[in-house]
Amino acid sequence: MASEPELLELLISKSLEHEGLSLQHLGRSTALRRLNGRWEGCYASSVAPAVWKRYQGLGLDLPFSEPFDLALALRERLMASDLVGHVAVEPGGGLRLFSMKHLDVQKKRGRILCKGCSTFFQEGNPFRTHVQNAQDTRCFSPEAAEYYLLPCQDSAAAAALEVSRRSLDPGLEAARDGNLKELQRLVESRWDPLIALDHHGNKALHWAAGNGHLEICRYLVQMRMDPKAPSEKHQNRCALHWAARNGQTSVCAYLLDLMGFVDVETDGKDTPLMLAAWQGHLETCRFLATQRADLNHLNSWGCNAMHKAARMDGEHSSLQMLDFLLSNDVKASLANCNGHNALHKAASFGSVEACRFLLLHGLDTRQAMAPDRERNTPSSLAFAAGYHRLAGELRHTEDVLWLTPAIYRAPETPGREEVPEDSAKI
Repeated sequence: MASEPELLELLISKSLEHEGLSLQHLGRSTALRRLNGRWEGCYASSVAPAVWKRYQGLGLDLPFSEPFDLALALRERLMASDLVGHVAVEPGGGLRLFSMKHLDVQKKRGRILCKGCSTFFQEGNPFRTHVQNAQDTRCFSPEAAEYYLLPCQDSAAAAALEVSRRSLDPGLEAARDGNLKELQRLVESRWDPLIALDHHGNKALHWAAGNGHLEICRYLVQMRMDPKAPSEKHQNRCALHWAARNGQTSVCAYLLDLMGFVDVETDGKDTPLMLAAWQGHLETCRFLATQRADLNHLNSWGCNAMHKAARMDGEHSSLQMLDFLLSNDVKASLANCNGHNALHKAASFGSVEACRFLLLHGLDTRQAMAPDRERNTPSSLAFAAGYHRLAGELRHTEDVLWLTPAIYRAPETPGREEVPEDSAKI
């Protein structure tokens, strides 16, 4: 009878050849084989439950108690080799194998494989929505963490906007740079600000507002540009959103006089104040608050301004912003649709200062540090994102709160020390 290593090697070899495993092969040791060039897609294999049932039927001993255990062993051996791109194990022990070429082809089409449920999703919002709503915790893998956190960030837009800065329409470039004379010259030569837009659907007024060019904004409004008009693709942000996001308080004041409504929403229901809080523009938030902005507004995911500010990944993020929001009764303990409060959010982005600040201001409780909807505590979110030292610090607090007998100690392996900076500027 084949030993466990020999059996695994044989089953892997036969499974990759699309062949059933006959009884006479069970005693033969076969080395692992590389995939031939014809195997380019993905397919399902029931070789593990078939072999397990055959052994059981013959009354033979098998070093695996269930077909699922045999399938897991097969998966481990396959993934340790360079034979396949991904292997999924079904509840009954079935295998789903994906070739590396198949994963590459799907990636070029903008489709990403969820390694938890082994389903392809379109990159961006579809994959983000799946990860957020998945019932299987395996779907929240380290690779998926980036998409899990995307509702409150636009890092993907940052890269796209950087491209747009290099290849802008001349009129949009003049609006971005505050070159009023060049903009007027282009208009006189029949360049139309009502039509020109970048690949995200942002127009000249969006660029001028985001960069704080008040005279350009006034000129474009005189040219019949609507300050309420959203961008066609970029989360439906209007000029006021861009001005607030980039801390252009004087432009915000001008646009508010025209619009008369401060809590205008993006397609994710983010308000100008939430974007200003995210980027740490304290003076802009104070101004918007005087204009009766709703400090406790919730976006589509149930996040408030504190969720945004606690990330501390904005260009001007500071603890003063968190203190301002707390002093205005913005709840740091509020849980969004994923079960995340401000502490979960700060942990996810590796913000040590924000975590310590929040713990000192009321979030050092069992309720505040409770697991989220997918049973992830703040420490586990920090660890999954690579912030191991912060994870150890939070885990210690969690252990003390739950009176865990053996207090957790952080691993020696250093984690990430910095979070990627959002460089998006319009």
